[in-house]
Amino acid sequence: MKNTVHYKFAFLFCLLISSFVFCGNKESDIKATYLRCEYKENPVTDASKPRLSWVLNSIQRGQVQTAYRILVASTPDKLYDGKADLWDTKKVLSDKTYQVEYDGQPLQSRETCYWKVMSWDKDGNPGTWSKPAKWEMGLLNETDWTGEWVGLNLNNLGKGKVYNLPPAPFLRKDVVINNEKIKKARLYVTAKGLYQFYINGKKVGNDFLKPGWTDYNKRIYYQTYDITGNIKAGKNAFGAVLSYGWYAGYIGYGLVANYSKVKNFYGDVPELMAQVEVEYVNGSTEKFVTDKTWKAGYGPIVESDILNGETYDANKEFIDWNKTGFNDSNWQPVELFQKTESKLECFPGNPVIVTETINPKSVFLHKGKYIFDMGQNFAGVVKLKVKGSKGDTLVIRYGEMLYPDSTLLTENLRMARATDTYILRGSRSGEEWTPDFTYHGFRYVEIKGLKKKPELSMITGLVLGSNTPVTGSFQCSDKMVNQLYHNITWTQRANFMDIPTDCPQRDERLGWTGDAQVYVSSATLNMDIAAFYS
Repeated sequence: MKNTVHYKFAFLFCLLISSFVFCGNKESDIKATYLRCEYKENPVTDASKPRLSWVLNSIQRGQVQTAYRILVASTPDKLYDGKADLWDTKKVLSDKTYQVEYDGQPLQSRETCYWKVMSWDKDGNPGTWSKPAKWEMGLLNETDWTGEWVGLNLNNLGKGKVYNLPPAPFLRKDVVINNEKIKKARLYVTAKGLYQFYINGKKVGNDFLKPGWTDYNKRIYYQTYDITGNIKAGKNAFGAVLSYGWYAGYIGYGLVANYSKVKNFYGDVPELMAQVEVEYVNGSTEKFVTDKTWKAGYGPIVESDILNGETYDANKEFIDWNKTGFNDSNWQPVELFQKTESKLECFPGNPVIVTETINPKSVFLHKGKYIFDMGQNFAGVVKLKVKGSKGDTLVIRYGEMLYPDSTLLTENLRMARATDTYILRGSRSGEEWTPDFTYHGFRYVEIKGLKKKPELSMITGLVLGSNTPVTGSFQCSDKMVNQLYHNITWTQRANFMDIPTDCPQRDERLGWTGDAQVYVSSATLNMDIAAFYS
C-alpha cells in the first residue's frame, strides 16, 4: 500500500514537470470559423483590397486571440506555408478578427482567391488552421464590360387614367457553344430597373428585385452567377424579362393630380446589360453579350410595378420562349441605349430572397370576395395555385387590417394600388403563378373572381426580405414582452428590403436616413447587417 502511494505521487510529479516543460509548444483548441470577405461568405467582390473577418471558437472560457496569420493563394493547393502566392501575413501580434484589409499581390478581374487563417491564444499557443474559404473578383475595369444596354420602349402601351403601367419587355438570344470541354462559366448581369435572367428555360438565381436600388445617376449594381452547370455544348438560349422597378416605375408618394411626378424618377425605359463568359479546359475563353442581335417582345406580364402590382395574362404566354428552337420571327430587334456614365459596382449587400413561407389561417366570403387571413403581417407576395376556365380573372388585393364589418382596409396605402391580377389560361391540371417584380405589406389577401370557396392551400405567403443572417434573439417570462420583440424582428425583416425603408406597404417605402440611423443599433443585435448597410 505504501509503495502504491509513492508511485502515484511520482506519476503526478512527472505530469506536473511535463506541463511546465511543454506548455510553450502546446497546441491550442482556438480556431477561426465563419470566414467572411467583405462581410459575406465566399462572395464575389470588386473591392481592390477586400476586408477579411472571422469568428473564434474555443472550449476555454475567456479565451482571446493574441496573434493571427493569414494565407491567401490563387489555387487551393498553394494554400500552405511557403507556397501562398498572393499574401502571407506571417505572424501578426493582434487581437483583431474583423475587417483585416487584404494587402497582398494586386488582384485582377475574375481572379479566385483562396484563404485561411490561424490564431494564437492568450497563452501564446497556436491553434489549428481554419477550413479554407474563398472569394472571387468581379469586373474591376470599365473595359471588362463589352455588352451593350438593350431594351424595348413600351411606354405607349401603358396609358391609363391614374397609372401608366406598360407591359414588361421580354428579351432573348440563341447562341452556340462549339467546345464541349467547359471548365467554368460566369454570368455578369445588370439592369436599369429590375430583371430576371434565364438560361435554357431555367431562372438564374433565387433572388428578387435585382440588381437592387441605388442612385442610378452615380452607380448601378451588377450580379455575378456561376452558370457552369446551366450551359452546355451546342445550342443554348439566353432570355431576360425586365421591369420598371425603382428606375422607371413608381416610387414615393404624391397627390393624385401630381402622381406622375413619382414615376420615371431616374429614367423612362428599363434596360439590360449582360455577358456570359465561358472558360474551356484548354485555357481558351469565349464571351456572349447583349447586343443588337438580341430580339425583344412583350406578352403575359401586362402590367408590372413595385408599388401598384402586377397583371399577368396566362393566355399571352410564349411557350418555351427561353429555350432553344423558339420561333422569334415575330419579335423585333432590341433597342440599343447609350452607354451609362454611372459606375458599375458589384452588388455589396444581401440578396432579397424568400426567407420563409406562411400558410393562411382561415378564409371567408365577404360581399362576393374571399378574404384569406395569413395570421401575420409581413412583406412579400403570394404563390397562387388555381384551377378554372380560360379567361377567368382573379383580382388580388392586399391589406394589413379589416374594418369591423370585415371589409378590407386599404386607405392607409394611399396611392399604392397594391393589386395583382391573374387571368387564367384554363389548364386542366391547374395553374401556378407568383409575381416577379412587386411586393406588398399585408396580413389579409382579398381575391375577387372565384366561383366557389377555395381551399386554404390555394395561396402560400412568400416572405421577402434581404437575407441578413439572424445573430440574436430574446425571450423572457412575459408573453407581452416576447410579442413585442417578435413584432420588432418582423418589422425589421419587412423593412430591410434591399435598403432600409420606412414602411413596406403604402406609396412610400423610402430610405429615409433618419429612420435608419435611429434603429441601426437595435438592428445589429438582431441580425448581421454589415453587408446590408454597405
